[in-house]
Amino acid sequence: VVDKKANIERYGQQCPEQYGYALAGLLARYCGWLRLVVRGVGDVMAEARYPKADQSLKQIFEHIYQYGTKHYPGPNPVSEQIFQATLTTKNLKLKEKSRNIAGLQLADLLTYCCKVDVLREYELSAPRLGLFSDKVFHAIQPKYNRHYTLGTTRGYGKILITPK
Repeated sequence: VVDKKANIERYGQQCPEQYGYALAGLLARYCGWLRLVVRGVGDVMAEARYPKADQSLKQIFEHIYQYGTKHYPGPNPVSEQIFQATLTTKNLKLKEKSRNIAGLQLADLLTYCCKVDVLREYELSAPRLGLFSDKVFHAIQPKYNRHYTLGTTRGYGKILITPK
């Protein structure tokens, strides 16, 4: 989860591209999972927002593919070799919400529940979930990335990006 408001308040006009930080973290975990668990390759698709933001996100994706995550905050930068070995292409696929793609609809549903969960983990204000969302919330718990030996999710599967 990216705390956009806090980041903008802290950095103002110099605020880094926040979706880029989130994308770097998600790709690092996704490609690590592909490499270590699936032992295969995968693809990435996201929901289109508006042309300027879409172009920026595509450029960030390609930069991560070519150079890794050493330019993004985080404890463990991931080399470009990992991305190039596990992603099927250097191009991010963006599709409009109106295309009603099942995977993107499912991602929307899961994203909201994950956001609420991360906010709770970091003891921040989070809305109450309805009955259906609460069931989803409980179903996703075992799916979070965890520390290899401790089994904790905070900082591994549940990450909050705030200003330093």
